[in-house]
Amino acid sequence: MIEACLTFPQNSVHSREDNHSTRVIYWDRQADRYRAFYCDSLQPGGCGEAGSGSWEGQDLVFESTSEGPSGPIKMSQRFSEISSKGFTFSLDVVNQGKSERSLTIHAS
Repeated sequence: MIEACLTFPQNSVHSREDNHSTRVIYWDRQADRYRAFYCDSLQPGGCGEAGSGSWEGQDLVFESTSEGPSGPIKMSQRFSEISSKGFTFSLDVVNQGKSERSLTIHAS
């Protein structure tokens, strides 16, 4: 059962292409965690799961794992600096044990 749902669009320019993305975050009462999925114009499949999340202090953090060509790829998606004026979204990717910031968006 979905108790609450947050949907937000993201628009950006990536590699000279417009990127349109929508993310839906909802509370999964049975799992006692947030869940998320997204649709993105740059993704070949269009839409996909964005993992499960919980609060770490004042940040909402989602963790997910997908299969890459060299094995599992872990992703950490963090919503921080959350206020009525906006938030910061960051995506860290861990591939073969190496963590790298892949994306930062300052939404306002």
